[in-house]
Amino acid sequence: MLDITDVIKSDIGTEFGYVLHINKAKGKRIDFRIDHPPFKGEDGKVRPPFTGQVFINSNQYEFFLGDCVWEPLEDKLIKPLK
Repeated sequence: MLDITDVIKSDIGTEFGYVLHINKAKGKRIDFRIDHPPFKGEDGKVRPPFTGQVFINSNQYEFFLGDCVWEPLEDKLIKPLK
């Protein structure tokens, strides 16, 4: 692991994410959700959280979930929790 954090550097192009290593779960499903600051899509509406599912097809499975920071930066920033 390179770094663990709950604060993401806010520069355009910054990539972040994690790799989940799963053993002995063949045939199971991962349901994921990424809650993000409320930003607007191309249609001008606030985008919902990113969700999805992945089916595990082997006993030794690795799953990467990640994203990056893109323009405009202002609508993707939130204030850190105190």
